[in-house]
This record gives sequence, structure tokens and C-alpha cells, in this order.
Amino acid sequence: MQMMAVIFIFTAAFLTAATVISGSPATLTLERAFPSNHGIELNQLKARD
Repeated sequence: MQMMAVIFIFTAAFLTAATVISGSPATLTLERAFPSNHGIELNQLKARD
């Protein structure tokens, strides 16, 4: 049981370090896809889909 805990902690630390090193954001905001400063027409949304 103790070995499983060590493996879990190692895996969690490794995945966290890999995310930080890669520089990729953990989450993407909708603002990147749809800027909040201007609206978008429904037909444009359908064209993107």
C-alpha cells in the first residue's frame, strides 16, 4: 500500500512538472475563441462549427 502511495505522488509530481515545462496553459478561456469586446453573428458561429 505504501508503494502505491509513492508511485501516485511521483506520477502527480511528474505530470505537474511536465505541464509547467511545456508552457501550455492548463485551461483555455472562451475569450480566445470569442473576444468579449464585440459580438458575433449566429451565421458566423454556424460557419465555424
